Amino acid sequence: MLCVTAIVLRFTRNLKKKETRPKNLGLIANKLIEAKKLWITCIQSSVFENEIQQLVNGSTNPMVKQLGLFINR
Repeated sequence: MLCVTAIVLRFTRNLKKKETRPKNLGLIANKLIEAKKLWITCIQSSVFENEIQQLVNGSTNPMVKQLGLFINR
């Protein structure tokens, strides 16, 4: 799943660039790490949707305080 995500991310970036594409088609570790972070962010935002909304609104509940949740921007 990470490899597919990394390939899709690279493909979309290449579409936006006007430069020539590199001949190396292999995935490097940086792209896999970036894909992993993207998946973690997506999962966290779906699992903690209510808590994130409370943080945005400025209110908190005991779970938010206990977990020490914050929005990383």
